[in-house]
Amino acid sequence: MTISEVTGYLARKGIPKQMIREIRMALTYDAVQQSKDIQYDRILTGVAIVLRKEFGFGEKRIMRALEALNAEYESILDPDNDWNKTMERLREETGIIIRSGGDRLVVECLTDEEKLNYKYGSENHE
Repeated sequence: MTISEVTGYLARKGIPKQMIREIRMALTYDAVQQSKDIQYDRILTGVAIVLRKEFGFGEKRIMRALEALNAEYESILDPDNDWNKTMERLREETGIIIRSGGDRLVVECLTDEEKLNYKYGSENHE
């Protein structure tokens, strides 16, 4: 049953509109959170497979890497964390830029000159 079907059913049963709005918001939040959790699981699984396949990592090293990734992810989720600063830190330390490219991630490694001139959100780097 979709969220619209649920809220339509509640409306037909005479549930107040404000309550229906609150239920819709809660259901939408839950659906979005579930989608994020699935994406995160897929990313972690992909990372684990790449670490094994490309670098020969065993169980202990994969677990150590995933635990470190999870800790970094938790700090990124901190509301006080500025995502742009995190991406800048990666660019400054490695020259690597990760950004959304529609339905996939785009990963670039800048030259030394590009590193100096790159600004997140600008279009001059493509």
